[in-house]
Amino acid sequence: WENGRRYFDVRIELERVGRIAMPVDVFVKLDNDSLIGFRIPAHPDDPDLPGLERRPVWNAVNTRYTLWLELDHAVSRVTIDTSRVLSDRFRMDNRTGILPPVEWHLQMPLRRYPTLDTYVMEHRPSAWYNGPDALRVGYVLRGRWATDEHRLAAGVFYGTSGGMVDYRLEYSTPLYSAGRQTTLQLTSYRMEGRSEQAVRLQKRYYARTFDEAPVHDFDLGFRSSVRYDAAYLPRGVEWEGGQVNILQVGWRGQTRRRDSPVVRSGIETSVFGSDWSFSKFVLTAKWPWVIDRRFATLELCSFAGYAVGKVPVQEQFYLAGASPRQMFDDRFYRSAGTLPASWWLNNSGDRRLYLNGEGSLSGYANAYPHARRIVALNVNLMMQNPVGLVVDRVPRLVRFYPFLFWDGGVLWNRGAELRKPVRDIVLMDGGLGLTYNLAYIPDWMGSYVVRWEFPLWVSRPSINGERRPFALRWVVGLERSL
Repeated sequence: WENGRRYFDVRIELERVGRIAMPVDVFVKLDNDSLIGFRIPAHPDDPDLPGLERRPVWNAVNTRYTLWLELDHAVSRVTIDTSRVLSDRFRMDNRTGILPPVEWHLQMPLRRYPTLDTYVMEHRPSAWYNGPDALRVGYVLRGRWATDEHRLAAGVFYGTSGGMVDYRLEYSTPLYSAGRQTTLQLTSYRMEGRSEQAVRLQKRYYARTFDEAPVHDFDLGFRSSVRYDAAYLPRGVEWEGGQVNILQVGWRGQTRRRDSPVVRSGIETSVFGSDWSFSKFVLTAKWPWVIDRRFATLELCSFAGYAVGKVPVQEQFYLAGASPRQMFDDRFYRSAGTLPASWWLNNSGDRRLYLNGEGSLSGYANAYPHARRIVALNVNLMMQNPVGLVVDRVPRLVRFYPFLFWDGGVLWNRGAELRKPVRDIVLMDGGLGLTYNLAYIPDWMGSYVVRWEFPLWVSRPSINGERRPFALRWVVGLERSL
């Protein structure tokens, strides 16, 4: 109070992030719902805007600015208006309060692109099926800004048969204070018999300029996982119990933006609190050789893994497809009952369901061999659909892509196993395959490709309990497309 008049002394602190000096427009909402605006010029000759009160200049030397006001009513909200003049990379902090402006929308099959000025939260009911839960119902949320900050995915699920309540929470955001292209990822879930908590820090370096190869990606992470219910495991898939705590360090390099060799390497080691004590090293390389972009590309892929210590079966290396842990990351392969049990392993001992993985020797899918050490080489001749070269206006025909393949690999646990004759330790297969890009899938499920492989020849049929190297063998599976 002063001279019988009640007033509010208001101080608004502004901070400039970066080197660009531009005018700032500030709107103050009072508790009586009135709105007043102020323009803070960056230079003396910056023009005024109708309806905005001009304030003293905020020069480029000072990174902070204090806006002093004497008002007749209390302030309920302060907003920075960036719509006309301000270069703003991150608009979530332009308004006082805990939460930014939020839009709520029912999630639709087609993607909704977020806006610059609001945080878009999409939500939808969820329904899935697996054996132990029968119908699995839930509700999921996905939130994002137009940029990469504060991306959120969350869900809660209920199994109608067993009454189990599960959840999944994922969060990622850039860490600008740690430099450009640095991202933090947090994951926590309890889903379908397994639970995990993980944190991961990723950093990308461009050797020349932004978004220009060569590119180097580094990541550091920690994850803690445990299996609490084996009833969810599909037929023929093993997952040992006990707490598994792992520290991970990885690197990825790419020399060109397109048709480039890609090399990945990583080290994993168990740490405190883990019931399993082991360490792993992996090295993967892929070389695409474009013979003719209209017709064929030759792909050479190599994989090497070496582990020491007591390694649980889900963390070992698999020669004929994905490991149980890799399968868990795909919703179709995660639990028994989602896909027919006879596809996993029928009464004759044949596996028809396949997920491409480390060794990728699909000819030995029936044996599904695994060990602590592996070396594998895959050669694939990827061809364009011959129908599509002639009839490119029929999308369902054009989506088929044939390929030929040859694979070779070695699995072992101890060095003494490598002293055997080469024909007794090296496994090989060869055949042909076909992929089909699925269309009309809801955006929240991702993009999938149906993959058929016909490994007509294997070097050691006895591994599968067979006699003939040449036979009609086939596997089929779903895999995510990039």
